[in-house]
Amino acid sequence: MRDTQMMAGKSFFRKEFPSTAVAMRDAVTSALTALEERDWLAEDQRFYAHLCLEEAVVNAMNHGNRGDQNLSVSLEMLDEGEDCRVIVRDQGDGFCLNELQKPPAEAIGGRGVFLIKSFKLEQHAPHLMASDLCFRIRLLTGQRLRN
Repeated sequence: MRDTQMMAGKSFFRKEFPSTAVAMRDAVTSALTALEERDWLAEDQRFYAHLCLEEAVVNAMNHGNRGDQNLSVSLEMLDEGEDCRVIVRDQGDGFCLNELQKPPAEAIGGRGVFLIKSFKLEQHAPHLMASDLCFRIRLLTGQRLRN
């Protein structure tokens, strides 16, 4: 796993795990718990945050690591004051987000990035970037639930 120089904020969650469904479920559940414990998610946001995290990790496992269970994925979350940055890294070659084409509605699969882009958490859409070996989701919440 490579670190990026663009990281800002204080890391409060980090988990590296093999590209397996069982390990993914554990990592996503732990990440959601960490978000809730730090008041980043309201109860009505859990479904959307879960879906976004799961889609990002599944993409990392299936596309980045090409289904190779010997390769790992890391999930990290950083406290950036009013924002929380979620970073999912794989060991693949990366991709250009701007070159992704929206799949047809009847397609099976291929919708993960577009689903993530479409969900809103507290009136702000998650902002996606793809660079190097890092896939980032930035949850823009505007404010924590409790200060």
